[in-house]
Amino acid sequence: MMVGTGIFTTLGSATAEAHSGILIAMLIGGGIIFMTWLSAAQVGVNYPKEVV
Repeated sequence: MMVGTGIFTTLGSATAEAHSGILIAMLIGGGIIFMTWLSAAQVGVNYPKEVV
């Protein structure tokens, strides 16, 4: 619970300091997440066997 509180407190402080820059940061982060998802999907299609 203390870790969760610290994370939300830090995010709140960062958002207050960044003002409108937080939107840009979220869009960049979303783009990175999308590219990671796309890459993982392509690997799954190209190598359908599970590697243990």
